Amino acid sequence: MKTAIAYYSKKGFVEEAARRLADSLGNSASLWDIHSGKGTALEEADVVVLASSVHAGHFSGKFRKTCRKWIPLLENRKVVLLVGGLDDKEYVSTVEKNLSRELSDRIWKIVYAGGRYIPENHGPFIRKLMAKINQSEGPIHKEKWENLEALAGEIKSL
Repeated sequence: MKTAIAYYSKKGFVEEAARRLADSLGNSASLWDIHSGKGTALEEADVVVLASSVHAGHFSGKFRKTCRKWIPLLENRKVVLLVGGLDDKEYVSTVEKNLSRELSDRIWKIVYAGGRYIPENHGPFIRKLMAKINQSEGPIHKEKWENLEALAGEIKSL
């Protein structure tokens, strides 16, 4: 199964998740960086993984726009939505709120990759807000790498 992993990453977590998944899949996986528009053609893939993080309940505009543009390309392919973020309970409802019905109907599987927050990677406003929300000023690690390994196993078994 050829797998294309198209990711949009602002702070590097989703890119790391995409690369980890690609490494688990081996030579059958290729990467596409939505932010830069660089990567291997998606047309050759049997499985397309769309990966992005959720910030304040939303995917980035560029991620949503790119996904809408790719809807015809996703037909007859298994589509996985790989979601990054710190909220491990609301990510499915976020998908429902953020993606068109036409796209969400094509999704075979939604996988939560977890997330992380490193204060040094953010400006003072976000640091202050996150410290208040989390009652802590330090980093937050909620990576769910085991979910990526499980996904790789499912893709390999197709």
